[in-house]
Amino acid sequence: MKKKVIIDVATIYPGQGGAGGGIWSYAKNLLLQLDQRTNDTDMEFICLVNSQFSLPLKNLRKKELPYNFQNFIIRFFYTHFYLPFYVFTKKGILHKLYFESPIFLSSSMVVTIHDCMSNYYQEKNYIGPSIGQKLKFIYFNFINRRAVKQSSFICTPSKFVKDEILRYYSVSPDKIIVTPLATEINKELLQGKKKCRKIKLYCIAAFHKHKGYWRLVEIFEKMVTAYRTDADLYLRGHVNDEQYFNQLISKIESSAAKNSIHIVEYRRQSSLQDIYFDADWVILLSEYEGFGLPVIEAQANRVPVICSNIPTFTEVAGDTVFYINENEDALASAEKLHALLNDEHRRNEMIEKGLKNAARYDWKRFTKQIIDIYKMASV
Repeated sequence: MKKKVIIDVATIYPGQGGAGGGIWSYAKNLLLQLDQRTNDTDMEFICLVNSQFSLPLKNLRKKELPYNFQNFIIRFFYTHFYLPFYVFTKKGILHKLYFESPIFLSSSMVVTIHDCMSNYYQEKNYIGPSIGQKLKFIYFNFINRRAVKQSSFICTPSKFVKDEILRYYSVSPDKIIVTPLATEINKELLQGKKKCRKIKLYCIAAFHKHKGYWRLVEIFEKMVTAYRTDADLYLRGHVNDEQYFNQLISKIESSAAKNSIHIVEYRRQSSLQDIYFDADWVILLSEYEGFGLPVIEAQANRVPVICSNIPTFTEVAGDTVFYINENEDALASAEKLHALLNDEHRRNEMIEKGLKNAARYDWKRFTKQIIDIYKMASV
């Protein structure tokens, strides 16, 4: 008799993020890979999905739930009542692709913790003043602790996140397994891309405080005004924090470089090639990341990357990207960027190094790791 694995994708909606959303990309690629491997394992995979789920799965069993999981009350009752009962009746193990796991669960569970963002936001005092936002973070912190405590195994995308979990929670290191995210090398390699006179600098990230948009606009303004860099900055991301987004728009409108800064319309259906095709460079100045998927996605599409020197990026990219010091003066950063963006030889070198780095991250290898974890959890 095949062992059952229930994979909960019901509360994950496609496209909620910069390049499609890291959590959605994680879910999508895991399911597509598992769909090809159903005959190669002694496991039966059941996916719980929402009405917007549209992946072309041929072999995996799907159970569509016609509820609006973006409604907090519905999601709460689903997660803590319906889901544990369903897993119990199926006598399977549960894989939660997001930390929001049931408060009480009698079955084995694998949980993926992509980052410790709620802890970071508390430390940085980024939580809004409203009672609703404060209650939300209290709930998330409680659920985080439950997920860590109840799970048989915890998957994290990077060693950095594993170390963060060990710092914030009392848990055995052996319980946490690093399963790096991945990408797919673009076979066409964008060699037909037409080079424009103006340099096109893209930031691919959801609009959150920790994504570094504020600092990016300041550096870009210095680059355009002090060094006359002939460049345009394009910002593309899902608007997760509307208040922050509106503040950012006001900052851009008052900037001396406002005519060179553009908001790219967010389209959920865009492919990775659509997103990166027009970019000469990708820049990511995040303060905090669990993995930073756009780094290797850009590299896989022959786009060199500039990013902040936070631990996650240095772990994922090593010496294949150009780093901007987090604490560096905006004018000093602008001077370095101006020199870099106008160095075509350096750009070509970074493209080749980036391709080799992106090739290290493979969705098939990732999925094999996950299947091995399922086997351990079902013993």
